[in-house]
Amino acid sequence: MVNFQDGETWRSDRLNAINQHFVTAFLDLNLKGDEGKRAYLNVPTVDSDQGEWPTSFAEQFNGTQAGPDQPGYWRGFQRRWALGLELHKAQPSR
Repeated sequence: MVNFQDGETWRSDRLNAINQHFVTAFLDLNLKGDEGKRAYLNVPTVDSDQGEWPTSFAEQFNGTQAGPDQPGYWRGFQRRWALGLELHKAQPSR
């Protein structure tokens, strides 16, 4: 479940894009068997603000999405786009 931290204002189109990001990864993984999508669901930190994306001086990020080269950041998000999010996972019931 994605939580939005207190005090944040979110547009419906932004919320829909975030939901689509995770739902698409989930469906691709579980229905299509695309194991590459697992990385989009296994975020490195519950609180996205704690994610790390080391950069060099004056590095540009226009359109760059976190991938294997940014293992400390939420996969598929551009730098700073995941700010203010939390992703909590429930354990499967038996």
